[in-house]
Amino acid sequence: MQPDWARTARDASQEAGVAFFFKQWGDHAPGANGTMVRVGKKRAGRILDGRTYDEWPNDDRK
Repeated sequence: MQPDWARTARDASQEAGVAFFFKQWGDHAPGANGTMVRVGKKRAGRILDGRTYDEWPNDDRK
């Protein structure tokens, strides 16, 4: 996944006021100059722009 794809989804979610959960990069992690480097899922992690996103929707049905 390209970092800009995740950023676009995050920004759209924030604009719409909905939760954003970024699960993982997959096998590749962002490298230098916008390249993606294959490092494996565990090492790639789930940090986007210096933080994790673990937001969940509010359940207003209660």
